[in-house]
Amino acid sequence: MIDCRLRFSARAAPASVKFQAQRPERQISFMAQEITPRELAKQLANGQAIRLLDVRQPVENQLAKLPDSVLIPLNELPARSAEVPADSATLLVVYCHHGVRSQSAAEYLLRLGHVNVRSLAGGIDAWSLEVDPTVPRY
Repeated sequence: MIDCRLRFSARAAPASVKFQAQRPERQISFMAQEITPRELAKQLANGQAIRLLDVRQPVENQLAKLPDSVLIPLNELPARSAEVPADSATLLVVYCHHGVRSQSAAEYLLRLGHVNVRSLAGGIDAWSLEVDPTVPRY
């Protein structure tokens, strides 16, 4: 859609209205896809290349974590984003406690150019309920 805005020339009379067509700025939406705990467990069991990124706070990570995950708290992600390799062949699964922070982090990483990113639906709490009850719930 083209935005037509009226532009008045200070020298011209109001009868001489000029139209200037302007293209609206395009905003690209980056909605991260989710992966369920069961889907993630199946892919891990099948040996798929997966990188796990925990965006919770260190105290939460000490309570419960997924094996071989890397901890970068959400508030530190902009400063530490270079630590997350942009490898399209490796699935990057971002997780937090219930899936809210990981969704934000996954969308941020997509905006940075990462292409194979998923947020763990329900977070580590859902993982504990659906896949591995030995992971403590808090």
